[in-house]
Amino acid sequence: MFDIDPDSLSEKKRIEIATATSFLQIYNLRNGTNYEPVEIQDTPDVRCQDRSSQEILELEITLLEDRPDDVAYVLGRVEVKDELSIARVIDFKRDVIPRLIERLEDKLLSAYGERTALLIRQVGPIWTVSDWQREAPAVASQVLAGREKHYGMGVWILCSNTSTIPISNDLFPLFDPDIGLIEWKPTIQPIEKLVGKVTWEGNITSDFKQFAERDDVDVVRVDSPHDCEYAILIAFVEEEPEDFREEAIDFYRTQMVFFCPCGKGNARMLGNWFAVKT
Repeated sequence: MFDIDPDSLSEKKRIEIATATSFLQIYNLRNGTNYEPVEIQDTPDVRCQDRSSQEILELEITLLEDRPDDVAYVLGRVEVKDELSIARVIDFKRDVIPRLIERLEDKLLSAYGERTALLIRQVGPIWTVSDWQREAPAVASQVLAGREKHYGMGVWILCSNTSTIPISNDLFPLFDPDIGLIEWKPTIQPIEKLVGKVTWEGNITSDFKQFAERDDVDVVRVDSPHDCEYAILIAFVEEEPEDFREEAIDFYRTQMVFFCPCGKGNARMLGNWFAVKT
């Protein structure tokens, strides 16, 4: 780590160093690397080096607001106005995604090459990885496709993990050089209702078995979007409304993009479903 007095840095540079440090804590843990900031630059913003391999990773950092003046408000530059208390509720797809596209288009005007990553720091603490999983893959296909090499070390969103107390940071890849561009196929996947016709494989919990065997439960199967041999099974109580089912099916199908056991992600249990071989 470079030795520098934080008070000697501009506010912008202090934010960039803090953002880079938060990113590297997660990135290093996930990738088995030992990157640390070694230099503050004008562009890209932060130069990092792996203490073990000596490889260089440069970070171009930008902030993502939910709405105008979010950054200024967080930094205490603007006072809370009366109308803020009655402002409309922020909508992820309507408010945040257009700003993400705007930031991406601006940053993609530059091409920093194979050792630079674009790091987008989410300012507000509301949105989590699950929100990004639902909407961001379509944005990646729309905006990043064909321009991935502008940032050869990936395009990442530093967002919130609200499952911890206090809230911690999490990392979502729009483009991960190890697996490619995050893509989402908006086509409807085949869905088959299965009741009492499931061949369980693996360590399926007894709670799920009992839940699936109840007379008032529908078990829905959703095939993996990777065209592999895995599918997921979702258990619904019969009185659950159709719109809730559709939302849940869409959510878990999106999860399979990232966590499918076929090798496209890390197999894991999520709620009342488990991946099974077809």
